Amino acid sequence: MVKVGDVAHIEDSVSEPGVDSPRSTASPAVVMNLRKQSGTNTVEVVNRLKGKLDELKTDLPPGWQMRVVRDQSDYIVAASTL
Repeated sequence: MVKVGDVAHIEDSVSEPGVDSPRSTASPAVVMNLRKQSGTNTVEVVNRLKGKLDELKTDLPPGWQMRVVRDQSDYIVAASTL
């Protein structure tokens, strides 16, 4: 098992609960912002991450959900089809 802290810098940047995440409901939420390394392909990185989401969802506690809120690859794919 690989933990996020093994491959990433983790920062708790909100000191008080109650800050709404983008498009969140009134329910408490944990927001994880992932950034690709400079020089890597955004679409490839996002596709690989999405491929792992179903695997990660099996480890969530009952009643918890995991959602992609913002995906920069959508804009890149849309622009490449123009």
